Amino acid sequence: MSDSIQNIEYISQIVTNMLNFSRLDRSKIAPIKIEECINTTLIIAKHFLKHVNLNKQFGDTKAVTCDMAQINQVLLNLIKNGAQALPKSGGDITIETSMLSSKEVCISITDNGFGIPVDIQAKIWEPFFTTKKEGSGTGLGLSTCNKIITSHGGRIDMKSEIGKGSTFSIVLPLTPPAELYDEQGQEKNSTLLTVAAVTVSG
Repeated sequence: MSDSIQNIEYISQIVTNMLNFSRLDRSKIAPIKIEECINTTLIIAKHFLKHVNLNKQFGDTKAVTCDMAQINQVLLNLIKNGAQALPKSGGDITIETSMLSSKEVCISITDNGFGIPVDIQAKIWEPFFTTKKEGSGTGLGLSTCNKIITSHGGRIDMKSEIGKGSTFSIVLPLTPPAELYDEQGQEKNSTLLTVAAVTVSG
């Protein structure tokens, strides 16, 4: 009975983490602290960060109105790419947040991995372009990230040096363009939807 309760609690925790990650329990576009997005994503990314030394340097940022599920998707992709750029023995990933201006938040994800060759840096945003081995990547990750951030009225940039690593920087406005609401079929200031939390008592 004790083992069964522990298993149910574990499953409940997984479901809660997935709900937090995808935000299936609320309207798609809503104000959120970007640090909450990062922490939620890191829980999902935990299994491929086992040998990574993770550094979080969070600044005093304002809430960003965004589609949290989409922003989490971007963060997961960039964190995963950073982990895959490290040697098998591990390395460092640093995630920083700050206010770039009074109306923009910046998120930087830096790894000290292999780096991206200069001659292909311009191609990494192209659909279906990948540096991964055949069968291990679709080449759509970064192009999708770029599309999501652009739809939020932001931008994403990359700096990389062979042997030293890469930095991907995301800049998001605090308020997204009206077109984002239209794409989601959602009105501004719509009421949040909630789902009752799953609890287990022993």
